[in-house]
Amino acid sequence: VTFSGTVTLEGAGDNSGVTVSLYKTVELDTAITNERDAHSSVGLPLSQQSEFFWRTADANYTTTIKSDGSWEIKADAGNYNIIVEKDGFGWYGSYDQSKNTNSNITLPKPVILKGSYFEPLTIPANSFVVIDGRVTFNFAELKIGAGSIVEFRNNGKLDINGPLHLNGTSGGPIFLTIQDTSKTAEVFVHEASNCTIEHTMAHYLKNGFYLKNTENVTFNNNRMAFTKTAVEIFGCANVAFANNVISGATLGLNLSSSGATVQQNIFFNIKTNGLEYFDNPGSVVTKNVFKQCQNGFAINFGGFRTSDSQLNLNYNDFVQNENHIFMGYKVRGGAHSNNFYKSTMYAVKCNQRFIADTLDFKDNYWMTNSTAAISQKILDASDFDTGTTIYPFIDFVPVSSTKINW
Repeated sequence: VTFSGTVTLEGAGDNSGVTVSLYKTVELDTAITNERDAHSSVGLPLSQQSEFFWRTADANYTTTIKSDGSWEIKADAGNYNIIVEKDGFGWYGSYDQSKNTNSNITLPKPVILKGSYFEPLTIPANSFVVIDGRVTFNFAELKIGAGSIVEFRNNGKLDINGPLHLNGTSGGPIFLTIQDTSKTAEVFVHEASNCTIEHTMAHYLKNGFYLKNTENVTFNNNRMAFTKTAVEIFGCANVAFANNVISGATLGLNLSSSGATVQQNIFFNIKTNGLEYFDNPGSVVTKNVFKQCQNGFAINFGGFRTSDSQLNLNYNDFVQNENHIFMGYKVRGGAHSNNFYKSTMYAVKCNQRFIADTLDFKDNYWMTNSTAAISQKILDASDFDTGTTIYPFIDFVPVSSTKINW
């Protein structure tokens, strides 16, 4: 099979020195795609574009183009991801190509952000943006258009004290990548009136997104992989967090002291907690999948809490987690119409020092109607001679005899 095309460097008379590489496509993770098949409205579809990151792969074929920009590679038949790159001009990806192509690509000059900014900035679609070190926007708005690539260099941090809008689309997502995977990268938005992060694909961003004291947050249709804490939302109001896929992180979403609707997300293969939850009055957690995490959902996780948190879980799937739900100190409320599938340890694990004697877990599906078998999946007051230590009692009867469809 012959792959060919031309590359033009913006503003350059000589197009030589561009590298074109073909990489074999990667396998899409069936543990995630199976959940998409079961719930078509959950998460977002995986693709080569969302799952392949060329800086961690070895090329199968590589060539350097001629001064006129033309290139050609003869390769064994198959599907390939094509990466075009040149220092000083960034890179471009063409994904899941299986037949002869004759592409015409223009690599734009980079938009380099460095230091401090005090005026609003709008970066057009299909740009190549470099975050060089710590970049601050002081009471100024930043907008980045669809199809752009945002690359973090030199422990890059985008620190915005103002509105941020990453306006990707389903056909033109915004890539957030890192030049050196051993370095850190972070997006920090604080004390802002608006924040929109939609249709982004983030790979190897250590520390991910941190949103603090911000109103009107939209965080939808994003794919995040290989981060420490993928997303942290603290002290924010009117948060919509929907249709995201987070996998491979140390912590998926840390939601604290915020008002949020968390729905139709997939939290997969999280090393600690898929969703860590502290004191979020009026928030709703519904129609999410928590799969293969240490704790799928953890409320008041860790040390002693001075305030209580309201548990409000409805229509979620918990699959193959070590513990589906972990509850720390001072929890009220309950969980209804959830599916608790097989777990390694417990479906519900309670810590000590609760302020509620009973938590309402009626009408959930536990894969069995046997109350004795369900009790074995729950660690609560019935398992202890509590003495002066207070544990809650989980009231789970009646149970649903069939799985809950949502």
